Amino acid sequence: MNNNKKNQTKAVILDLDGTLIDLKVDWVLVRNKMTDFCSKNGIKASFAYPKPIYEIAKTVSKTKKFYAGLIAIIAKEELKSVKKAKLMPGAKDFLEFLYTGGVSFAVLSNNNSQCVAEIFKKFKLPNSKIVIGSDNVKHLKPHPEGLNKIFGKMNIKNTECLLIGDSDAELQLGKVAGVRTFIVGGRTKDFSQLKNILI
Repeated sequence: MNNNKKNQTKAVILDLDGTLIDLKVDWVLVRNKMTDFCSKNGIKASFAYPKPIYEIAKTVSKTKKFYAGLIAIIAKEELKSVKKAKLMPGAKDFLEFLYTGGVSFAVLSNNNSQCVAEIFKKFKLPNSKIVIGSDNVKHLKPHPEGLNKIFGKMNIKNTECLLIGDSDAELQLGKVAGVRTFIVGGRTKDFSQLKNILI
């Protein structure tokens, strides 16, 4: 890596689902199960798309235990999906590029951290020392809570990292936090082009 770059990237922060892998979670099934869970407990609720399921869960939950029950449904289905998950093109090669080049990287995902760990184990990916999942924060992306936690753990500034994702959540997060952000799998960048930024 070029250590003489004026604005050297000290760390890369990556999303998981849709960026590194295609998790293939059946979100319709998840939403239906959460609706059924509420119904069985005497609560009328709709988890219909497009409202974020975590927001609905917080709204309908009167106790922490009930909320935990709803979130457990999500975590269970995410873990089940690990078996059929597939790597996104160029993802493993890019992580190995970061690892061999000495560039630190973290994972910031709206998926459960256990799911992230199982994915890295399944595909034998270079391990990230820092993983912030849905179970590690109160507010999911595009809220900056998770990103700020990573800044603190890695002792870096917003100008010293690169945020990589696949959705508007990362674009919004990058804008709010003042972080260079790139979207892979679309018109913006792919992993091979991102290597050039870090060389």
